[in-house]
Amino acid sequence: KGVAEISSIIQESLDGNIFLPIEVQPNASRDSIIGMNEWRGRLQVAVKAQPQKGAANKAVIRLLSEILEIPSIDLEITQGHTSRQKMVKLKNISALDVSESMNKILTQE
Repeated sequence: KGVAEISSIIQESLDGNIFLPIEVQPNASRDSIIGMNEWRGRLQVAVKAQPQKGAANKAVIRLLSEILEIPSIDLEITQGHTSRQKMVKLKNISALDVSESMNKILTQE
């Protein structure tokens, strides 16, 4: 469990950017990666922030930036700004690094 699942949802564009489909759970008790929704093919991300005025989106970017150890300027939500289902674009990181970082977290649970 883990590596194969997360790598199967990571999409790499021709210009080297990575796209990560996520599902956000706002108003959570803590900011964390909570698992994989295999049915939807999305990484599940919980944030304490409420889904108002982009607060949850900012929290998602902050959390992913910490986990992946890349500056938040290298992350961008490209789809789903007002939806729980979002697409996050990551720059200056490889698909392998994203997989490995997420797997570390997913296998800790």
